[in-house]
Amino acid sequence: MIPMRGGWLEATLVLASIATSFSLGEAAVRFHYFGLDAIEHWGRYSPRHLPATPFGAPDEESDRLARSVSGYFKGASFSTNAFGMRDVERRQAKPRGSWRVAVLGDSFTMGSGVAQDQTFARQLERSLGAALHPRPVEVLNFGIGGDDFQMELRHWRNVVSSFQPDLVLFAMNEGNDLPVSSAAAVPARSTAACRRVRAVSLWSYQRMTDSFLAALVCSQARARFCSEGPERESDVDWLALDRELDDFKRLSSERGEEAVIALIPDTMQLDYAWSRRLRLVLLRRHVRVFDLVARFPAKKLPRPWIYASDAHPNPVWHAEVATLLAEDMLAPIR
Repeated sequence: MIPMRGGWLEATLVLASIATSFSLGEAAVRFHYFGLDAIEHWGRYSPRHLPATPFGAPDEESDRLARSVSGYFKGASFSTNAFGMRDVERRQAKPRGSWRVAVLGDSFTMGSGVAQDQTFARQLERSLGAALHPRPVEVLNFGIGGDDFQMELRHWRNVVSSFQPDLVLFAMNEGNDLPVSSAAAVPARSTAACRRVRAVSLWSYQRMTDSFLAALVCSQARARFCSEGPERESDVDWLALDRELDDFKRLSSERGEEAVIALIPDTMQLDYAWSRRLRLVLLRRHVRVFDLVARFPAKKLPRPWIYASDAHPNPVWHAEVATLLAEDMLAPIR
């Protein structure tokens, strides 16, 4: 019995050492990147979560989030309306005399990690509504986590136009929304590993802990095994982007809906090797652009703008983006 007790003691000491090391590592990583701001979001996650991922069908052809779900996703209350939008309940027919804006984008637009009222779409609706009173204003949030520009164009064609928007706003994150050339794609041998890494990341974000250290490990693994965006200017498939912009212009003309691309700030990097060329392409194609990146106040690692537990923007970022968008949208009528 004595050796058995000694074995249990050693095992307990090993586990305690691992737990202590992890806690110290977590604290060190948080304070290195975020200083005292890290304390604000510690323990932010709730044990309650959505019974399933909110992203509807598991295939890439889904143009909606799951309809009428509610719960917690990435630590924030999350609900969708009857149309599968992260938004309040809406009528499909546009209210008479109103100005309706449809916003398309990825998880930044959807608002991963923030409450619905804190998303930039909801804040933009309040700002525009106050400025244009008494005219009713609606800003509809069609953001879906994981979408890119091509998927958003399909979403516009299949779903958004039925809501009769006066303006369609594409929130483009140039870090991962652009098409990647086949030469830069992840080798086939790593696709299975990428799927496993994505699954572990989603599980840890939804159901595990508020651990930035775990998120950092997951993000590094995703960078190693998953191609989620270009790394060099030559990685961007510029011919594919030209075709997508052709669709963008054609849909706007056919549907009679004004469309704008808003270049929104990324959370970990603002300037990319292809940023200048992207802007020249959009200028050459006569695309109306709101360049929020050029006016965004953070020009280095944006400590105040992201959650400590996840590389997604927090309410500070959403408020700043809403303010900049309101300035651009109201400028022609002031």
